[in-house]
Amino acid sequence: MKRHLTGLSESAIPWLRNWLLKMWRAKGGGFYGLGFVITFITYEIRMFAAEFGGSDSVAEVIIGEALESLLRIGFMSFVNGFMALLWPVYLLERLGLWGIAILIGGYFGFERVLRPIVENWFPELQEHRIERETRKSEKKEEKRTRKTRKGFKG
Repeated sequence: MKRHLTGLSESAIPWLRNWLLKMWRAKGGGFYGLGFVITFITYEIRMFAAEFGGSDSVAEVIIGEALESLLRIGFMSFVNGFMALLWPVYLLERLGLWGIAILIGGYFGFERVLRPIVENWFPELQEHRIERETRKSEKKEEKRTRKTRKGFKG
């Protein structure tokens, strides 16, 4: 049994890491994506704490409300993901004008200081950024080429 649990924990951590990185990359892999992931994790922790904190025992949650909890947690995870998309709005709502300064400072601080550190820890993010920048420059070049060809025709 101990061997099974050890194997489970060894596979769960890389899975969780990959899942969070995939979420981050889906949101651009930058400052906004980092804010999304942090906000989503915060909402999820709050939801699980409220779900399990309201029960008298773990057995009650597992046995008595298993299906109901699973459906509620699934739906709330969806809602949490949607709400996490709006994290800059919540920051501005809570901090007002200071929120704008924090967003601007956070963005430049991330780009100048944190991005190299983060991309060193998670090379997948750097690969994603380079790939995205390459696609962007290819699209610009394609657009210029089309404009040039149009100019010769007209």
